Amino acid sequence: MKYLRLIPALLLGAMLTACNTTKKLYEAQEYDQVIQRVAPDICDGDLNAKQINYVAASYHKANQADHERIQALKASGQPDVWPEIYQRYCSMKGRNDALKCFPTKVKNGMNYVKLDLDEDMTIARNKAEAYLVAKANQLLDSGSKEDAVEAEKYVKQLSRTNKENSNLPLLQKKMLLLSCDHVEIVVVGKDERPLL
Repeated sequence: MKYLRLIPALLLGAMLTACNTTKKLYEAQEYDQVIQRVAPDICDGDLNAKQINYVAASYHKANQADHERIQALKASGQPDVWPEIYQRYCSMKGRNDALKCFPTKVKNGMNYVKLDLDEDMTIARNKAEAYLVAKANQLLDSGSKEDAVEAEKYVKQLSRTNKENSNLPLLQKKMLLLSCDHVEIVVVGKDERPLL
């Protein structure tokens, strides 16, 4: 009988902790974490008003911050801003997709409007890829081992941006050749035996 009284108390404690954690994340301006934590519950039908308010405020504040940062980056006119712009568009799309499954009355209550970011994301991704390829090639063309190590950062970022980029294989080969101390080449004859 004691254990039956303990279960509701534990559930109440867990609910208060969950609210507190969401509130703490919101106050710490960890808006994406608030959305990731609460949105699945709302999609499953848990329509807790406080949680919905945290998600709505987080959604709007995070998107506003990303939009303002994107505008500032574009205004700079620098080519190195495009990878960050693309990542910010990806974040906005991720938030948008997380709220897609909300009930219509919740969406209306929080002034949710589906964002159409596909064209902006395509443009940003193309410009980000062009910058990353150019920067990696510039570093690799120097022939320096230190620059090859630096180029690896750009090649990895290019891979995360688009795994299918046609420049990746060549950049990875160049990077590998420049970062090695020595290269051993084995030539295989027609009978599949190595020629020394």
